[in-house]
Amino acid sequence: MRQPYQVSRSLLRAFGLLVAISTFIASPSLAEVSYLGGGPENAFSEAVVVEGHALAHTAQILPLDKEGQLVGEGAIDAQLAQALFNLEAALARAGTGPEHLIKLNLYVDGPKTAITVERMLARWFPKTVRPAATWAVTRLPHPGALLALDAVAAVPGKGRGKVVRGHCGSLPGNESMGHVAVLPWGDVVYLSGQPEKGELSAATGKSLEVLIGTLGQLGLDRSDVVHVKAFFQPMGEADAVKQEIAKAFAGQAVPPVTLVEWTGNTPVEIEMIASALPERTNPSETVSYYTPPGIKASPLYSRVARVRGGKTIYLSGLQARNAGSGEEQVRDVFTSLQRILKLSGGNLGHLVKATYYCADEESSAALNKIRPEFFDPQRPPAASKAMIGAPAVPGRSVTMDMIAVTGR
Repeated sequence: MRQPYQVSRSLLRAFGLLVAISTFIASPSLAEVSYLGGGPENAFSEAVVVEGHALAHTAQILPLDKEGQLVGEGAIDAQLAQALFNLEAALARAGTGPEHLIKLNLYVDGPKTAITVERMLARWFPKTVRPAATWAVTRLPHPGALLALDAVAAVPGKGRGKVVRGHCGSLPGNESMGHVAVLPWGDVVYLSGQPEKGELSAATGKSLEVLIGTLGQLGLDRSDVVHVKAFFQPMGEADAVKQEIAKAFAGQAVPPVTLVEWTGNTPVEIEMIASALPERTNPSETVSYYTPPGIKASPLYSRVARVRGGKTIYLSGLQARNAGSGEEQVRDVFTSLQRILKLSGGNLGHLVKATYYCADEESSAALNKIRPEFFDPQRPPAASKAMIGAPAVPGRSVTMDMIAVTGR
């Protein structure tokens, strides 16, 4: 743990960073980013719409110093300060900054930490920067960490036409670790979570093998991957999961990785986001959905959603407005989802990616039952459903984290 004066310096620097953001005057590069809903008193928007920009995707960022030591043991404010500085460093490596934030995914050890962090960010973030946000309760890869985050931020310009991964020297990890990757403007593929059974390391390797094989069927390869998210158990074996990911990307920088502990029926499920070259077929269709050969299509989710340009809508994580049964909560969330999509210029048919966090079997079963009522069975979004140990908001057993894309 750092000495008290070092934590204080970190807090002061964090406050200075956020004050700097609040005085930032939006440049023309942000003209195609819109923060929608949420109200001026909120730190986060209900949805953020972005078009025509490359996007930086960060790895999961922990409150660690360069040597990998925890900063601010037991102190939420100090840990948040360090995480924000690490975020700034990762975004700077990609040629962008906190003033261009689009989406934050926040991982916390429990609801009390979530409440405290949200209050801090509501006080610190300026009115001109209100990213969408999703909260998930999970054990974290470093003992003593109370919080972590990953982010998506707009990068001025359209990028280099290929994925560029970057290692940040001021952050922990060896040089092969990608702390951030830039997804160029253009075609994107979202690969649904691939679950595998067996011993954790072997199952992780198999999941990655299947996903990379799917990329190959799409004419893509490992170098096109911009982000990897692994849901697994137990978190105490995070190093084994990271080692398998590094092995799968041997010979190149490892893409940014996020780790979430789940309580699913299999030891691991992994999803990916990748860049793609423009296709020659179906050029007028903004989104298409793909099922690999030999795999039965599901009305609940698509194995792959492929996007061709368009406006991307990042929604904040949705929970029911009131506590209730699993079915009542899921139906209420779909009502909110339809409202926010309409506000953003879209509808349910524009959804391309969903992550469902379920804190009990009742809400998980309700999702399976109700999704076919709202989704076109021929065009459901790519998805992962993660069973987690506790909800981020007490009494709310399901959170839906969604991405949609509308036409140009």
